[in-house]
Amino acid sequence: MRGPLLTENDAPSAFRRIGVVVPVYGHSRFAVEAVRSACEQMLATPPIVAVVDDGCPNPETQHALTACRARYPGRVISLRQRNGGLSAARNTGVRALLGLFPDTDAIFFLDADNRLENYAIAAYSAALGAEEGAGWAFPDVHAFGLTPMVDGVDVRETTVADSALRHRRGNISEAGSLVRSEVFRAGVFYDETMKFGLEDWDFWLSAREAGFHGVRVTDPGFLYRVRPESMVAQSRRQTDEIMAGMQRKHFDLFARSAILADEHEEAPRFLMADLETGALRATSDPVLPGRKMTLREAVALFEKHLSGIHEHDVPPMLVAHHGRAAAEVEWRKDLRSLFFEALAEPVTGPHILSIRAADHASRFVGDTRRARKDLEAAEALIALIPLNELSRLAFERPKRPGLALVRDVTRVEHWSLPTLEPVPPFPGHVGRKRRIARLSALLRPFTRVSQARPLQHASRFYRGPIVKDVRELMADDLCGYAPFKPFPFIPGGRERCLVAVAPASLADEALQDAFGRFCERLSRAGLRLSLALDGQTANPAFARAAQAADFENILLDPVPAPPPADFGFMGSDIPVQDPSKHARLMALARGHDALITFGITDFLPFAGEAKGDKILTILALDDVLIERDAVRGRDPVTVAAAYEHAHHAIAAGVKGRKALANCGVPSSRLVPTEALAFTIKSRLAH
Repeated sequence: MRGPLLTENDAPSAFRRIGVVVPVYGHSRFAVEAVRSACEQMLATPPIVAVVDDGCPNPETQHALTACRARYPGRVISLRQRNGGLSAARNTGVRALLGLFPDTDAIFFLDADNRLENYAIAAYSAALGAEEGAGWAFPDVHAFGLTPMVDGVDVRETTVADSALRHRRGNISEAGSLVRSEVFRAGVFYDETMKFGLEDWDFWLSAREAGFHGVRVTDPGFLYRVRPESMVAQSRRQTDEIMAGMQRKHFDLFARSAILADEHEEAPRFLMADLETGALRATSDPVLPGRKMTLREAVALFEKHLSGIHEHDVPPMLVAHHGRAAAEVEWRKDLRSLFFEALAEPVTGPHILSIRAADHASRFVGDTRRARKDLEAAEALIALIPLNELSRLAFERPKRPGLALVRDVTRVEHWSLPTLEPVPPFPGHVGRKRRIARLSALLRPFTRVSQARPLQHASRFYRGPIVKDVRELMADDLCGYAPFKPFPFIPGGRERCLVAVAPASLADEALQDAFGRFCERLSRAGLRLSLALDGQTANPAFARAAQAADFENILLDPVPAPPPADFGFMGSDIPVQDPSKHARLMALARGHDALITFGITDFLPFAGEAKGDKILTILALDDVLIERDAVRGRDPVTVAAAYEHAHHAIAAGVKGRKALANCGVPSSRLVPTEALAFTIKSRLAH
């Protein structure tokens, strides 16, 4: 779509001077069109166009560039260099413009086979200048040439707004973008070693790492010529290899904590609906408030999603909750673990969790035919509803969609959650038989908008990363461990540590006190702690462990597995991996920055895999543990020596470090227990 032609009086002037870089290698006729379109921009101060001949062997290219200089004297700079590739040519143009014209505020990149409408750079500069902190403005692509459209032009979107989450999976910013000069002055340039395309994607990721973000230009006047032999077409053949290279190069950007934090902000997984108050919030962490919404706002978002499922994201899981399980205080530390365990099973239909208090965690699957009674009678209840179920209900048009949904429940789970104190009666019992009516009131507007047939623009196409794929291929694959989704523990600026302890390590008061002192040191250092109790634990031992420090999460172990097999090593029994726990424990470890085992636990055999997965692994052996020989009848020093290579460090007291050194553990791997918190923070910082 062509925008209105501008005059010099109409052109906005967000920047004093703008430069344009046009790399050229062949395509002499196209290059003339590109340079002409850049020079004829309607700006108060005409742009300076740096044309970089990247060692093109064709004499026609030199003739074309000579003609351009003659037509636009003083406005076209012609540079020639030995062939170094597209990245090198762009960098040469940038350095030339910034060197010759230090007052250049922004630089536009225009490939030789593309062109601009005369209002384009003014539109870019208006968008970029309007958003403080934005480093670049990127366009919707108006494609021409090899396109299927009757009028020869189609519009290709990559995102409706800048998205750090989507940008990790694919390039949402076309190279034809306007970039502030501050980005280059911050040391961000194109990687000249990339020869197979997608070097612009790498450039934008580097700019994000430097603290910049982009802004979308909705009517940019940027025309992209589609050719079968383009570098983008060739680069798709090496997509997997390039993707792996991106993750290695931009390690911090692809860190699990960074991915989950951006998912929580941009594309949360859950739409939490409180059936008591009617409050709604979108979040990827059931404990965090997330983004508060009204029912009207949530329905409007769902309607946008239906009209453009790739462009507009909506939380895929509607969570209708009632009672103590989702209250502000009760069972707050267990809630993340509850979601983590419940969602390990694929939720293909409505899924109900009914919850009660007990002295340990347990779970059993109930009769789905009693789902309605469970919904009416449970003290605390959580209903997990995939939003695609609402589209099905729209065609059935039930008068009571809540009841219709409950009739199709595919799974009912009855949970017992551990509690440290007697649970008083919950005042929400009054009117609990009205829950289905409240659920129907919640679902009715969603099903209503599902009945309308969405309208779509015939000449607009979405070509960017799809959030569903981003979740599955980025968040789930990198942060979870199939079939477990990522542990829903969104980072908040502090390091996250998973502290695992076995019941045998809490067998008496001396051991409990030692564990308490150990956890208090970590907590005082500002580390965020999760407690993983290895197996079912009696209430007194559980209470002492849970009260030892300020744990943010209590990780449930609802289905105890049989004790793992052992093998002999230096006269002692050494635990080995239990295949039934492998996926669960690895997914839990991936949800944290550090895995700390206090004594010998079921996590110990998985420490080597966690270490290879970029998780800091620590084995803690208190002198009390060694003196009492209290860990399942094993010699903890011998076990620690057997798993020494699986840990970054072993923390112990004076006696423990001496005993470990006598078993051949190098002193460089031994850390005083008092210095463990400092060791964790310094290692994670690097």
